Amino acid sequence: MTIFRSIQYNLQNLRRFDGQDGKAVFLPYLMPVIYLVSIGFMLSIVPVALGVLGNSDNPGGSWIWSSLSCSLVVLVGIGLLAAAITRRLRDTGRSIIWAIPPFLLLLIAAGLMPYAFAGMLSAGAPTDLFYAMFTVNLVYLVSLAPLAFHLNRDGSSEAG
Repeated sequence: MTIFRSIQYNLQNLRRFDGQDGKAVFLPYLMPVIYLVSIGFMLSIVPVALGVLGNSDNPGGSWIWSSLSCSLVVLVGIGLLAAAITRRLRDTGRSIIWAIPPFLLLLIAAGLMPYAFAGMLSAGAPTDLFYAMFTVNLVYLVSLAPLAFHLNRDGSSEAG
């Protein structure tokens, strides 16, 4: 399946959590979504980064926009991936439980990120909140390992 057909298929099936999808359907869709979510995160942090660098008109309030936009980026990413990950995990014989910790940790990290950077802005140095966010991000990355392993396994649709 081409990347464009995979993207079209997955976008048409955003609300379909039943069934199974193989790697050939899932992986070409996963990568562009990850890239777009990453770009969304980077753009969400721009106001806070400008505030930290002293180039913002409203450095104290930039964390509000960043917090809302980071959370929105996470929710859009979850919305774009939830059904596809569910179908892929089902294809490999795994439960959706494997995807819940990374999604929750990502949401927590996205919520903490602007506050942590705003704290750095006011304190001039990393704060305890920054270290908490950093720890949540590390735990998030560790929780991705088993999910990535299960998503990359051969499933029933590849066994033929």
